[in-house]
Amino acid sequence: MKVALAHTILFLASCGCSGPDVVRTASDDNDASFWSNAPVLAEDTPIDSLAAIDFFRALKHPTSASKPLDFVTVREKIPKGWVTRSDVAQLMEHIRSNERAYCVVSVLSSYLPVDDSSTVGGQAMDLIDLYRFNLEYPPLWSCAKTDTDRIASITKWWSEGGLPEDQELNYPKK
Repeated sequence: MKVALAHTILFLASCGCSGPDVVRTASDDNDASFWSNAPVLAEDTPIDSLAAIDFFRALKHPTSASKPLDFVTVREKIPKGWVTRSDVAQLMEHIRSNERAYCVVSVLSSYLPVDDSSTVGGQAMDLIDLYRFNLEYPPLWSCAKTDTDRIASITKWWSEGGLPEDQELNYPKK
């Protein structure tokens, strides 16, 4: 039985901005078909109704938006195990991307990244770390950027079999 309060809900902070519900455009650095059917996040989109890879695709910042909102807000923690090995295989293709992406902010955070943004690579690495370290998501906020040291660590881990590790990850300070 589903209870409305038990649903993990993803919604956009309201400020009169258009948010991510705009037409997506194809990416130059990745296969256009991967991005072409990205879901649109709405105020009442239950996160458990999306696959992790679809959530990731929805975080790509639209190039056609003028002065859009640069973050999405998550009301509740995404459950451990939400990101699958299959998702990680797809996310690995995007860890080097410097394309702009939305930050992810917990409603518990007192900080709103109004002057910041994330990168597609940074968000891909955050989601990979959910699988890798069996974490809950999001931290209070994440405007993860593409980072060469983190790319090297994740690439090495993946080349060694990519099995989940039994340790906690402290998110790096932004």
